[in-house]
Amino acid sequence: MSKNFKITLFFIGSLLPLIDNNLFIEKTYIYLIINLILYLSCVLKKYNTLILLSPLNFIYLYCQISLIIGDYAFFNDLVKHANLTNDLLNNNHVNRRLVLALYQLLLFFLTFYFLLNLNVYDKIVQLKLNNQFNFNLNPKVNFKNKTLIPFFCIPFLFLSYYLNTPFYSGYISHYFVLYFVLSIIVIFRKKPYFVISVFIGILIMIFTFYGDRREIIYFLYVSMILYVLFFHEYKLNIFKSTILFFITILLILTTTILRVLYDPESGNMKNLNEFSELFINYFNIELFTYFIVVNFDIANFYIHGLNSINSVLNDFSLVSYGSTLLKGLLIFLPRSYFPFKPESMLTLYTSYVDPINRDLGNSYPINFIAELFWNFHIFSLLVIFFLGYLFHKITIKFLFNFKPQINKSLIFKLSFIGPFLSYIRGAGIEYIIYSAFIFFIIYFFHTLQDKVIKKFLLT
Repeated sequence: MSKNFKITLFFIGSLLPLIDNNLFIEKTYIYLIINLILYLSCVLKKYNTLILLSPLNFIYLYCQISLIIGDYAFFNDLVKHANLTNDLLNNNHVNRRLVLALYQLLLFFLTFYFLLNLNVYDKIVQLKLNNQFNFNLNPKVNFKNKTLIPFFCIPFLFLSYYLNTPFYSGYISHYFVLYFVLSIIVIFRKKPYFVISVFIGILIMIFTFYGDRREIIYFLYVSMILYVLFFHEYKLNIFKSTILFFITILLILTTTILRVLYDPESGNMKNLNEFSELFINYFNIELFTYFIVVNFDIANFYIHGLNSINSVLNDFSLVSYGSTLLKGLLIFLPRSYFPFKPESMLTLYTSYVDPINRDLGNSYPINFIAELFWNFHIFSLLVIFFLGYLFHKITIKFLFNFKPQINKSLIFKLSFIGPFLSYIRGAGIEYIIYSAFIFFIIYFFHTLQDKVIKKFLLT
């Protein structure tokens, strides 16, 4: 079966949610599963791990699996949680089939250029296997390498620092922690040390974030990319992948329970004897389904994603013409002096569907696909195709130029992956700008530390 024929089937599969017959009736998740299988038939042919770990593949799988589980949970009325209610979708004004078909088309256009050019990943693998980049797979971890550890980040492993400025208000310690653990796995990249470094990084993140599953998932994702590039693991290993999947589930379950047991007022853990009891209870089928839907942000992704697109379909005046994306470039302008400053996507959507909750300072996350449709309506298909083309080119350039030297610039580049994936999930584009600004500051101090150490200790 040719590549073009598979892509054509994938496109046809994107329209399946519009079909209404006596066989599936409301079970639209069946169509979503079929489309997922059609997509996987395109990318799994050679089991190339660079393809499977590509950001575009990661984005597609996250979005599609979230839609499948979300649709299944909706159909079986499994989502019962504050602000995560099916009531937003349980009405005659929401055309679920049309919105899901739009999601499928948007995901198709996002990945279209990527799917057409999968062969370039095979070329990259061939170049690396032919030692074109002259990799040193087992560099010596000497004293000079160790001085690259950002020691100034260590206090943030124990402090939860809140920054309050006219431009940004929020906790910043997790940025320093993420940068620190990334530096550990880059510096100690010799194979025996690498796995240990990843394990230590996970432990640090578990006991500093108390349940922030997203940051741990992003860290694991970056670790997998580095493992493949450092050690030439370009062929998918089903056994290792299965073990990693279950380890990830257990880690997220652990951090979720720690979050339940953590007392923010005292800053201490509650009775840890309850840990094992809660751990066992989570394997109850209903509770485990709830765990998956809520802890992977699937409920928010599905319910608010569908409702936001449907809102624009019903009310064209909501279209923002790119203003929420422009807001990311203007976040450092105080609104008191620049009243024309655009509102964020989270503010616009929450104010529309739940103004009382918004007045209380709360907001609902909107994933980037729904945000694109809110901004550009049907023209979002063209915009998302361009973004897919751009993401693909950036990924290929990174892989071609990747040289696993122990340096600060690699750590700095890797630190952007987490904020980028948070934006895809629904953090708002301004989160990327905030994160970039803070990571630039961290990188500056890292460079300063390196210069001071070299001048006074290594001369």
